[in-house]
Amino acid sequence: MNSFRSQPFLWIHLAGLAVVPLSLLAVWLGLAAGDPVLPYGLEIAFLAIAGILPIAWMQWQRPFDIFSLLVLAVRPDRLTLEQRKILRLLKTLKTRIAAIAVAIFMIWAIWQIYSLAPLAAIATPLSSPWHLLGLLLAAIAFLCANLFLQVPISVLGVLLTSDSRFEEVEPYEIENIGQDFSIFGIRIDNILAIASPEISAPESTKEQSLEQSLEQSLEQSLEQSLEQPLEQSLEQPLEQSLEQPLEQSLEQSLEQPLEQSVNPSTDGNFNKEEKPE
Repeated sequence: MNSFRSQPFLWIHLAGLAVVPLSLLAVWLGLAAGDPVLPYGLEIAFLAIAGILPIAWMQWQRPFDIFSLLVLAVRPDRLTLEQRKILRLLKTLKTRIAAIAVAIFMIWAIWQIYSLAPLAAIATPLSSPWHLLGLLLAAIAFLCANLFLQVPISVLGVLLTSDSRFEEVEPYEIENIGQDFSIFGIRIDNILAIASPEISAPESTKEQSLEQSLEQSLEQSLEQSLEQPLEQSLEQPLEQSLEQPLEQSLEQSLEQPLEQSVNPSTDGNFNKEEKPE
């Protein structure tokens, strides 16, 4: 039996951690463009509200549906039993606590990045008059950094779940998935062939039908091969036991009249020859 950890969506989203340092680098370069226009605290508050709050609120209320890639998402009614169990684990108190912890860490991170922004003034591609544009780009990059940190952290919590605990988890109700999870992109039947029930089901049914037909043919051939010797072995003694009494009875029935017909004639002849004396 394959472990639930073999689900490719888990590892694909866990690999999103690689995007975090690149996004934070873009934040740093964006903040380094020119001199601040707004007060120090307002710009940090803007970055925190635009970059941290939406993702943290999403993970608290409607966690990200990890069975999606880019602009495509697997329809809820096409998810397997194992995948719906994973969704159940994403909708736990542990995931919410992790979302709050990540949000607090990112507040500290943006504070540090903002204070070190002047060091990247030489490397930033934006000139000093474009500070507002750099602030906007930094907010977008910071939003991506939060998304690609929050989702992998929630996935990591699923991967750390024991197999025994996973077996006890109840699958999430199909009708509630669309309401309780954030599903982005076009909903389709399948994204990855190895994880899609639509593709795996026909193959399994074909394999089962082939196995059943092979089993039936083998059983029939074995039964025939076993029945024929048994029938022959049983028929021969029966035929012999029936034929012998019949042959004996026929022989006796035929011999007795012949003997009787022969005996009177011989007796009569002997009597006739004895009378003249």
